[in-house]
Amino acid sequence: MKRPVLVLVVAVSFLAAGAQTPKSREHYLNEVNYFTEKIEKEPRDITNYYLRATFYHILTNFSSSNHDFKKVLEIYSANPSKKYAKVATDACYFLADDYYFRNADRTSARTYVDKGLSISPGDKRFEVLQTGILGSYPEKAAEAGKKFESLIYKYPDDIQLILYYAKFLERTDSKKSIQHYEKAVAINPYNVDALFALGSYYTNEASRIYKSDGDAGKVLDYTQKGVSY
Repeated sequence: MKRPVLVLVVAVSFLAAGAQTPKSREHYLNEVNYFTEKIEKEPRDITNYYLRATFYHILTNFSSSNHDFKKVLEIYSANPSKKYAKVATDACYFLADDYYFRNADRTSARTYVDKGLSISPGDKRFEVLQTGILGSYPEKAAEAGKKFESLIYKYPDDIQLILYYAKFLERTDSKKSIQHYEKAVAINPYNVDALFALGSYYTNEASRIYKSDGDAGKVLDYTQKGVSY
């Protein structure tokens, strides 16, 4: 396996795990320096920018990672190639995800979602993120609801989609929202977003029932559920 490919596999694995120790940080910085040297020698090599961007991202240097991901798209757009379509698509997803979640910039996020889908039509990641962004607009609730239902049918076990839909439903149908958060926990018992939402819901429900002099047994049951999450 060639070094860039191996490095990419390792980088993405660590990125997914969120792993970073003093020793690993030093390693990532060394990789950044390595690919900086490669870029100086081969300034039009799309892979080198992508790999450096990935290590910048791991190091939480988002300004630099976004700059390199955009460079990937600049080079790809100038000479589209099937060989680099996946790299360009992944760069779009990194940018869309970063703009939406870290910067709360839905407009820029949608730009890169659209760009990603233009390169790789039907890519599930973009379909899911696109629907999540749509669902964040209250005035587009009806359209978003239909799209969520369609995607849930298409991807019933996609945990990110389930979480988006559960969050969307919080505004209109709390019981259905909780059902989807519970489904997310059934898929991944350690999902923090789902656990927090469920814990908050059951704790708040117990408090509400208690204050209205409701069923003491239900108060205890909901309190125990809230604590369990």
